[in-house]
Amino acid sequence: MRLGDLLAKHPSVTMQPDSAETKDLFIFGVTEDSRDVRYGFLFCALPGVNEDGLAYCPQAAARGAQAIAVPEGTRDEALGLNEYEREKIAVLRVRDIRGFYGRLAADFHAGRPGNHRWAGPTGLAPERSDSPHGPFRRRAERPRGRPVTKKIPFSDATIIREIAASL
Repeated sequence: MRLGDLLAKHPSVTMQPDSAETKDLFIFGVTEDSRDVRYGFLFCALPGVNEDGLAYCPQAAARGAQAIAVPEGTRDEALGLNEYEREKIAVLRVRDIRGFYGRLAADFHAGRPGNHRWAGPTGLAPERSDSPHGPFRRRAERPRGRPVTKKIPFSDATIIREIAASL
């Protein structure tokens, strides 16, 4: 997605520097987590309850962000970018940064199966409600009829460990 196309979809966004070169930049991904930024990504500096995304703008710039979206009214000094980064990275000032990020992520990932992250309880499987452990049981408890792992004598285990370490 070109940065110019993104600005056309979101006319309330202001960009600095606003030039033809900047509008031709290609955005490869969108994220609000500076640890996930790769070359060509747009980093959205979302304000948080405990921490502000503006504190992570230098980290996003160092990881190769093409553009950084910040809330409207944010001063340049608050970004923490050096002079070189200010010239090379497009700064988008947005009135509703959370809404902008949500719409942008939906546009960017539309029709791309497999790019979604699902969260849920891990290590749990459904069980009968009359179970003494409640509605869930641990996966570590094996169902009946399943073979148990064979114990390896100490000397064999040492050999296996040495072979695995050499691989």
